[in-house]
Amino acid sequence: MYDIDSATGYVLSYYNAGEADRRYRILTREHGLLFASATSVRKESSKLKYFLQKLNLVEVELISSKSGYRLTGGQLLSKTSKQLDNVSLSALDRIGILIGRLCQASDEHLDLFAIYDSITKQLQGTNNVQQTEIIELWGTARVLHEFGYFNPDFNPEIDQELFRQSELTNIELEQLATQKIALERYIQLCIGESML
Repeated sequence: MYDIDSATGYVLSYYNAGEADRRYRILTREHGLLFASATSVRKESSKLKYFLQKLNLVEVELISSKSGYRLTGGQLLSKTSKQLDNVSLSALDRIGILIGRLCQASDEHLDLFAIYDSITKQLQGTNNVQQTEIIELWGTARVLHEFGYFNPDFNPEIDQELFRQSELTNIELEQLATQKIALERYIQLCIGESML
């Protein structure tokens, strides 16, 4: 008899395994980044298939076993692809890839869900390409800071508290935009230090 656990999270990525299975990387509120398999999910009859799409916010039912987590059920909470344009989806995907590279253990960095969720919500509030670029830089900086690679006071022209906030106003986005080049350079330096 297995205990069924539930978790809320964003589907960051997946890959096919076997004839009809998939392995998922899900950033959850309860467990941080976890890896879970879903049996026969690629079959037409699978109920999981339709909501376990990339970047969706989902609630999943999990069984923990010796071989890791297995998905047994769940539901769609938010279809991110319906709420964001392609530019914003690409930005969110790149931040998810960064999280996947930096985070290996399933129960570490539990604040990553809150960070990723706030980035998603910030992106939902804009359809401006320039603002999307700034939000991506801000979100990337917040993720790097969570892992200890980003020092918020790197530039005296930028209020370091901006990298600890869960939401930015238009004025704060404009402040970051004036320092975009410096921010990009510093982020690239931090990513280089993380040896990604």
